[in-house]
Amino acid sequence: MSALLEALAKDGVEGELVGNKPMALPTSEAQVQAVLKRAHADGLRVVPMGLGSKLEWCRPEYITSADLLVSTRRMDKIIDYVPGDGTLTAQAGCTMTQLEEHVLTGGHRLTPAVALPGRSTLGGVLAAGLSGPDRQKRGPVRHHVLGTRVVLPDGTLARSGGRLVKNVTGYDLHRLHTGSRGTLCILLEASLRLFPRADDHTHLIREEAELDGLLARCVELRTLECEPLAWTLENHGGPWRLHVALEGRGRAHEEDVRDVERVLAPQEILRGPQADEAFDALRGLDASGGWGEARALTRTSRLSAILRMLEKEDGLHVVAQMGIGEVRLQSPGLNEASTERQIEQLEEWRQRLTPLGARLEPRMVRAQTQEDLAPALAAQPALDWMFRLQDEFDPKAQFRSPSFPGRRA
Repeated sequence: MSALLEALAKDGVEGELVGNKPMALPTSEAQVQAVLKRAHADGLRVVPMGLGSKLEWCRPEYITSADLLVSTRRMDKIIDYVPGDGTLTAQAGCTMTQLEEHVLTGGHRLTPAVALPGRSTLGGVLAAGLSGPDRQKRGPVRHHVLGTRVVLPDGTLARSGGRLVKNVTGYDLHRLHTGSRGTLCILLEASLRLFPRADDHTHLIREEAELDGLLARCVELRTLECEPLAWTLENHGGPWRLHVALEGRGRAHEEDVRDVERVLAPQEILRGPQADEAFDALRGLDASGGWGEARALTRTSRLSAILRMLEKEDGLHVVAQMGIGEVRLQSPGLNEASTERQIEQLEEWRQRLTPLGARLEPRMVRAQTQEDLAPALAAQPALDWMFRLQDEFDPKAQFRSPSFPGRRA
């Protein structure tokens, strides 16, 4: 055991070695505070994490430069669930599967519907700002966070918002923390707004060998009044497929299904449990081959041009959320390719996507690849804003989050 873990053990905090890196495993708010106070006093560089599924998203070399990993995975209690209000409060270490199963008993659906919910903690999902395909209807995850309790870099406990929809007052710092990727705080607890689980679920699928026909149907789908739960275009394992997931009740739901069926002319219409299974498989595409090699963010109006460009690349797996302007790119074998090949491929994507108005974010590639691409990615305006926020909240650069593309040294 390392000297640091022995010192933390004297404070009552258990830990373990991950490779040669010490990881603290606090079980309470007080223990997280104790860890960060020690880190702040001793100048230790800390990587906040849950189960660690997203640590290699962007700059994995920052893990090696850290002194201590701090995981909230043992803080996994559901604190409050109020079915009548449609709210849930839970500790950051709860898995999304745990929360989904709990709120289902009260007739609710948990948002976001992320891939690999059993390997994703609430704190990790919120810190990553991760939304699922249900963002098409529900909106981004930050819209559903009612309040948070966090620990700041110096060990100070802070809270923002509340546990009830009508009890959210003051500055929306909980929304600032959502998507901060472990650079501003460690999330301890969060309260979420829930949605009633609909009575009826339908999943429609249209498959075509050529992309243009499906893009034309997408144009028509945009004119409909119905609001899909998810609307995804993908080509995993074969031809292009357009998925439209709908939920609702009774006559209104059936009218939505007829409208989509008229435009989509689907080969498959799945209902009830089969529709739920199809939706789960759809969100699982985000985890195929890992967390994906890259994603591109753009406006929905530019998706057609981007997808036509990507269609020309043989063997590329694409998952496009047509209602929110997100495209995930997975090139089979790229994870195992040489660093030079990874840089070449990602730089080619960046150069082709940028003129079309898309921003590329590499994921799950080698540290050297990320480092070489960082100068070009760091020029993005949003990243400069994030860096300035971190300078304000964490002036000693104590948090060494690996999750920003183009991260400054």
